[in-house]
Amino acid sequence: MATISEKADINTTALPETSGERHDFRVISRPYAGRIGGNQQFALRPDTLEKQAILERIPDAAPYLTWRESFDLNLFLEVELWKQALVECYATCVFVYLNGWVEIMNGTITNGTPLENLVVNLIGEGELVLSIALLVYATAPQSGGHLNPMISLATFLTQLSTFARALLYIIFQVIGATIGAFLIRASYGDTLPDKVFGGCYIDPSQVTGAQAYVFETMGSVALLYLLFGIGIDPHQKHCYGPAYSVVLVALSFGLVSFISWPVKPGYSGVSLNPARCFGLMAASERWDFHYILWFGDISAALINAGLHLLVPSGKRS
Repeated sequence: MATISEKADINTTALPETSGERHDFRVISRPYAGRIGGNQQFALRPDTLEKQAILERIPDAAPYLTWRESFDLNLFLEVELWKQALVECYATCVFVYLNGWVEIMNGTITNGTPLENLVVNLIGEGELVLSIALLVYATAPQSGGHLNPMISLATFLTQLSTFARALLYIIFQVIGATIGAFLIRASYGDTLPDKVFGGCYIDPSQVTGAQAYVFETMGSVALLYLLFGIGIDPHQKHCYGPAYSVVLVALSFGLVSFISWPVKPGYSGVSLNPARCFGLMAASERWDFHYILWFGDISAALINAGLHLLVPSGKRS
């Protein structure tokens, strides 16, 4: 039996003819409505029997699936879905490992002056933007390029991902982030310096739980609003396309992260990715207010879903 990737040829392009011969090749991308940066350009319409057969196995290959389709527990038996979750695990591990080293480096070269702190933070945000853009480019054709439990939850709540996909992605993202963080610790040779990890350090003596919750929720609300408008809204696929929108998505992460950085002493900025912080906090052996990073992102995903319920970007025909 053919796999989804063999059945779902999204684009077909031909190379120039040479010596009277025509050479064809196919660009294959797994169809998925919740793909970051795709603006649903890679989603399927059930207009052929072949596509209908795919949608029976992977309902979120088309947007705006019903809740009954989403909670079909038989989807957990779909091997292809587990493979895509494994890709999310691998990419999240790479992201946390690369990002963690940059933040450790930045934390060791600053002496605490305002100018140096600003320069170091700009370097860190530049690395964040670059790493997110490149990893989404590399991962999106295979799994959708989430690398983030908040995004996977948000696509589920807006009926762009099945429950099975969202749950598997979140579990595997947390596993990947934890592996990446402990690989940093193994390379570092000691307990990690938790204070250098932006978004994953909160000093409870200077910041209350309520303050941290509001910071995290509102920062995540802003990010999801930008992310859905730029990288998922089907109206934008002809404006940005799957290449340009990924850059805008990465810049959105950098913008929200940079703005939240100097907001209050004892607060290192919004997390925007609870899996990343789970891994880094585990490797740093410090869990102050870790639960707030999850509650804030879950609240943001619910608020984002409410907005899309009131003002939907489209509907399933």
